Amino acid sequence: MILVFFLLLAAIGGATYYFYMELEDVRDDVNTLENQLNDDQHIAELREAEELRERVAEAEIQLEQMEKSHQRLGASIVIDNSLINEISLAKPNNVALEMISFTGRSVNLQGSGGQQRHLSPFST
Repeated sequence: MILVFFLLLAAIGGATYYFYMELEDVRDDVNTLENQLNDDQHIAELREAEELRERVAEAEIQLEQMEKSHQRLGASIVIDNSLINEISLAKPNNVALEMISFTGRSVNLQGSGGQQRHLSPFST
């Protein structure tokens, strides 16, 4: 019975010592973290990281907007039969378009017509 008592006392003492040492380690970690939080260099690095995070967020927003603009631009630059038909319908009947060329930001139309007054709308 006395042996059980001493074994129980040793187990309780060992557990108490172990948890006390763990508590001391946690206290040391807390002190280290508090010192880091109050360190001027750490504060400057934290501010720099926050500024970088904000810049990254802004860049991501700009990238998303650019991608949307690029998609809209890509969808709007479609030269298909409907555009050619609209050009054909806009010209007078006695004007024949012989060539359409696209260079940079301009569109060049070449053709022939029976009278000067029929070609003048296309000369601007």
